[in-house]
Amino acid sequence: MARHLGLEQLATLAEAAGAFLGPVKSAKFVVDEERGDSVLVGSAPRLLERLELGATGRLLAEAVRAQHAAHGVATGTLLCLAGAWSRAAQECLQLGVPVSALVALMNEGLGACLDAVDALRLPVRLSCRHMRGPRPLPAAHAPVAWVPGLPWSDRGLDSGSREPPVPCAPRTDVGAREGTALAHSRHFRGSQGPHPGSAAPSTQGCHDLGQLVGALSRGDPGSMWLAGTALWLLDQSESLQPGSCPGPPTLDLTRVLTCYLPGPPEAASYVCPGYATVLPAAQAPLVSALQGRPLRAVLLEGDLTESYRHPGLHPPASRMCTVLGGGPGPEEEEEEAAWAERVLGVLGGLQVHLVLVQGRVCPGLREVCAAAGQLVLDSVPRDALWALAEATGAQPVAYAWQLSELCVGAGVCLAVLGEGVRGLIVSVGVNGVRLVTAVLTCPAEALMQAREDRFWASARRLQQALGERSVFPGGGAVELLCLSQLQALAEMPPDPPARRPGLQLHAPAVLGGLARGWHSFLAAALSRRSPFPSELEAATRVQRLLQAAVSSGAPDAYILRECRTPHVYDLVTPKLEAWRRALDLVLLVLQTDAEVVVGTAHVRATQGAQAQVLL
Repeated sequence: MARHLGLEQLATLAEAAGAFLGPVKSAKFVVDEERGDSVLVGSAPRLLERLELGATGRLLAEAVRAQHAAHGVATGTLLCLAGAWSRAAQECLQLGVPVSALVALMNEGLGACLDAVDALRLPVRLSCRHMRGPRPLPAAHAPVAWVPGLPWSDRGLDSGSREPPVPCAPRTDVGAREGTALAHSRHFRGSQGPHPGSAAPSTQGCHDLGQLVGALSRGDPGSMWLAGTALWLLDQSESLQPGSCPGPPTLDLTRVLTCYLPGPPEAASYVCPGYATVLPAAQAPLVSALQGRPLRAVLLEGDLTESYRHPGLHPPASRMCTVLGGGPGPEEEEEEAAWAERVLGVLGGLQVHLVLVQGRVCPGLREVCAAAGQLVLDSVPRDALWALAEATGAQPVAYAWQLSELCVGAGVCLAVLGEGVRGLIVSVGVNGVRLVTAVLTCPAEALMQAREDRFWASARRLQQALGERSVFPGGGAVELLCLSQLQALAEMPPDPPARRPGLQLHAPAVLGGLARGWHSFLAAALSRRSPFPSELEAATRVQRLLQAAVSSGAPDAYILRECRTPHVYDLVTPKLEAWRRALDLVLLVLQTDAEVVVGTAHVRATQGAQAQVLL
């Protein structure tokens, strides 16, 4: 029979997802043979955006982008299942299963899985907030380190476990005190929480934030602890707000920023309150003079340059010009210098020490302000501007001429957090600001992008688990239940009332193919964990667990009982959406292939005739 090239290409592309599946992920080099350069990628979206893709590959990349944009996680799951189900579809076509029956039965099988796994949901019921008195920020905004000791394990269906190397906290007394406070916060139990290997979480759900953070770490406890620290700091600042209402914690990622610091090991990463950035070492004397003092600050949206005009205030035609020289002439330089002096006069009249600008800053103005003891920061994220405006009462404006006393924020703190190869790491904050920055360190600059991706994946997992207030037991529990459900459906007696007679003939082949897809997914995931060094051994373990679950007579109860030991949770909605997107992609490629193989008109006529038979 004719080959379905789209399904073959989809399966081949998806094979690369094995490195990004499960808690132990491997980075990959993508080499451009024409240009001779290479880039290191650590996730499915990063891999696909670097490859030259055909039509099928572009469909796959679009599905992965949609999953990543919506949830930020489970893209490896999507790729792996798309490949497994592509191979299953090819096998069914070789057995003579019609395309219409294949589509109907695959949809039926996934629908049955979605219904079955709902029984495995575990509620997330964290202790409610209780109001406390005002809590000052750490002195000089010292970094808040994530603290080892809360539960972590990547154990899944296997009985073994291992512990990651324990990172060291930055050696600052205040940071250590804040780390202790993290373990004692309103949502954590005890001083350090349960240690790996202690009593497992109850199948009745999650009632402790420390447990949740540890169980969602997915082999990257450092990134998840940074996310947990960000949550705790934001929760503390929220409790200081007037009229703050008690309730379960939530993680607002618009109030979380990142700052990159190549050079130090990953264990040196930390979270600090406020907005953190890296400044050139040449600005060290000015920063030293300003830190430790209550500062007056102003916030500017857009650029702080002589030529800047708000897009809505000037027609485009009036900004058009022809540049003939290599730079500004003497007249333009004089105008810019005069403009800088006028801006300096405005800032000096308001006794401003700190200027935060969303866009670019004129270099000449920066130098003039520095000489006058005023620090100007550019490229400040919009979320940081608005969070600082909210905390200080400052009013952001578009132009320096709009500044007045009502636009000035008081009580702003500037602190030096450390020094890196790129310069000084400084933070800008104010007591009660609902904004934090994760300072991400990495020994190799080539790994910096992957480091950031891992942090945001951890933060998204924590945010969604808190928002959805339910999780799945991890380690392959839900996939194992799907596997048992599909096998049971495939073995149903002929002509069950729930299935149309025309589909029953092909049900064992199609549902069995879907089940084999789950089986290969589980084997691939478990082979990346200890103690299964090969996919064959992992597949054997999956088969034994499947037989035990089916023999128990109640697979869902058996799986919940067996999953009492691992400290691993999975997200609900992102996982289910990855399944749906994977199958939708496979069926789209399947039907497109069918039209190419036998012609659109013939496919439609055949499907119409088959529909009459099925009815």
